[in-house]
This record gives sequence, structure tokens and C-alpha cells, in this order.
Amino acid sequence: MFKNLLVPFVFGLAVAHTARADAGDTCSTHTDCVVSSGYASANPWASSEEFCYNTGTYNGVTVSVCSDCFGCSAGPPPYGNSIDQSCPSKCTDTISSYTSCGTEIATEVANGAKCWDGAHGCPPLHKKGGKWCSMYTGGQNVCCGDDCCKPDGGAIAGIIIGTVVGLTLLIVSCCYCGRCGCFAYRRDQLIATAVATRPQQPQVIYVQQAPAKVDV
Repeated sequence: MFKNLLVPFVFGLAVAHTARADAGDTCSTHTDCVVSSGYASANPWASSEEFCYNTGTYNGVTVSVCSDCFGCSAGPPPYGNSIDQSCPSKCTDTISSYTSCGTEIATEVANGAKCWDGAHGCPPLHKKGGKWCSMYTGGQNVCCGDDCCKPDGGAIAGIIIGTVVGLTLLIVSCCYCGRCGCFAYRRDQLIATAVATRPQQPQVIYVQQAPAKVDV
């Protein structure tokens, strides 16, 4: 009687604490375990891959549920917990990737390197370089080191060229409107036009009477 009650209790406990897909996701092979999008969005810290976890045999029935790849342990019971006593390659790749990322980040931090995260990205006029990686499923990509953010030569050159062109246009516009420099001829034309259109003063002609003739 006690054993019959123990089986569903252990099964429910295993599902509640080890399942990493939809609640109650049972399995018989590793291929049965696929993380659902709903679970992944609600559990960002969970691994993106799972294996079929052997919770044990009760009354001759083996109870297996999908579990996070990080908990996979190969080998026969009680040392191993896999349904087939081996961890699938998807678990090995997942653990290796996250472990490698964490090791690199820790090494760079220990050496005093500055770190950047994907949420904030690189500063202006810089672009991503180096190696960016995530230490867990759903986590932001992180990079530590001097080569994580490199100056963006294209953006810097564009700003310099744009500034030079803008200043040139401003100077030319000022000279054109002020009639100076290369546009000094416009000032001379303006003066000539003003002189030509200025009203002329009427000329006054003085007529002197001829001296009177004197008879001798």
C-alpha cells in the first residue's frame, strides 16, 4: 500500500523539480525531450537542451522525465542518472559551450579586463569584435577584453567627411552672400549697377554776353 502511494509521489516530485519542458513531460529516450518555446520563455535560466532523466524504478516501473542537460551524469546507477547510462551529444555540446564561455569570461575578469554585455552594446563609433558568448540559455551575450569593441573606421570617416563638407558649404555660402573672396566680383557688379542707376545732376550752362562794340 505504501509503495503504491510512493510511486505517484516520487513521479510528481521528479516532474516538479527536474522537468525542463512542459510540466509532466515524460520520456523513454533522449529524443523525446525537446524544450518547448513556452517553457523556454518562462524559464530563461534553463538549458536549451534536455536529456531523459531516470528517476528510478518503482514496483517494476521505470519512471523517466525530461531534465536539464546540466544535470546529466553518465554511467550505471547510482552514479549515472541517464535513461541509457549515457549523456546525448546535444548535452555535451551545450555544457561544453556554456562552460567554455564562463571560463573565458572568468579568466578575462581575473586579468582586469573590461566586460561588455549585449543589452548595452559597444559605445558610439565602435563595433563588436572579439568573442561574444552566453553563459546560460536566454542570457545576454557577454564579452570581456580589449578587442570586444573596436573603433568603427567607416563611421568615423563618415563623420569627418561630413564635417568637412558641411564647413566648406558654410564658408562658401557666407562668402557668396557677403560678396567676398572668390565672389568679390559680385560686389563690383553691385557698385557699378548702383552708379549707373543713380540720377544725374542737371548741367547748368552759363552764357556770357559778348562785350559791347565801341565806335572810335
